[in-house]
Amino acid sequence: MSQTLPLSGLCAHRGCHPKFPENTVPAFEEAARLGAQMVEFDVQMTRDGALVILHDPTLDRTTDGSGLLREMSLASVRNLSIKAADGQPTGLRIPTLEEALQCLPRHLWINCQIKENDAETGERVARVLKEKGRLDQTFLACQNLAAQGARAVVPEVLICNMDRKPTLAEYIETTLESRSPFIQITRKYTFGREDLLPLKERGVRINYFRAQAPEELPELFAKGVDFVLVDRLPDFLPAVR
Repeated sequence: MSQTLPLSGLCAHRGCHPKFPENTVPAFEEAARLGAQMVEFDVQMTRDGALVILHDPTLDRTTDGSGLLREMSLASVRNLSIKAADGQPTGLRIPTLEEALQCLPRHLWINCQIKENDAETGERVARVLKEKGRLDQTFLACQNLAAQGARAVVPEVLICNMDRKPTLAEYIETTLESRSPFIQITRKYTFGREDLLPLKERGVRINYFRAQAPEELPELFAKGVDFVLVDRLPDFLPAVR
């Protein structure tokens, strides 16, 4: 991993929203401008194999369209407008993976979550990261099949293990077995610093999804979490400066 990338900090979950609609280029650009150490977004595939940035399997919540993304062509998806928080169209378009990468600088981590656990999506995303020269700063947050697909075509791709287990101990064990350099722990796990020591000893970076208030940050970092995912990024920044 590049030594110029941050060792810890805040991850802007779906970019800087609600200032800008989630998973949009302005949200990513604003997160980078404000100083996020990591930006997270969600990748899915259209009917014709294009990679776009969208969280939900359907278009209804975040756009003026409806239906399943997987049943739509890229051309149809690009004709839709992303909605603002009040439900009004903004004129913003669902970005492609290439556009999301292009708008983000090289000095921060990119947390690229693959929403569906399938090898084809993993393969396609890994190929784009290699083609665009972003393998050093981007990791794929995904489950086993997507990770296997990605590593089959780009063995050096960085993986954040998202194949969560019933207990944290099991989750840590499978992460170490898979040689994933990242893990993303959720609020459902109760843990102390000693629980994370096996990960720290092996150099695995620990993400946490997600802090709900800035007051949570000191304890999370003290326990050994490296990057904390947050919504409302501006509210959290003063706590880490």
